Amino acid sequence: MENPFARPVPWYALWPVPVYSFTETFSSFCFASLYIKPEVVSTLCDVADECLWLRKQCLFTTRYQKAMKPEHFKQMQKAAITHMSHKIKDQWATNIQKIILKHFENVGKGWFSITEANPDTYAQGKMRKLLAVIRFIMQDTLRSFTMDSIV
Repeated sequence: MENPFARPVPWYALWPVPVYSFTETFSSFCFASLYIKPEVVSTLCDVADECLWLRKQCLFTTRYQKAMKPEHFKQMQKAAITHMSHKIKDQWATNIQKIILKHFENVGKGWFSITEANPDTYAQGKMRKLLAVIRFIMQDTLRSFTMDSIV
């Protein structure tokens, strides 16, 4: 097989492109991609903002006014962990759910329908894939948040 870079450089710097169907290629891209609607992009941006908020938090209490007994230290840490876990469940996860509902409430039938009741249609739709991506982002954020808090 001939090396295409071994040929002399053309005078007009044009490179021959094989003939292809742009319409078919674009159609297959849209079928495979999630990023075909502005609702998806804005949802993922808002979810990323919520995840960045969580990453800035800390699971433990790290500032102390004075020296304390080990029992009091354990009690403070337990209270901080309980408080942060409630914040994650009640605020962070709820905010992400509200973001998804807000961005997709006006989307009718189609790939990104949040009102789909048929399990087979839902399994073939893109909303399932989008929710899987959001779940992976949330899991990664929780892992990073925990690791950063431990460090």
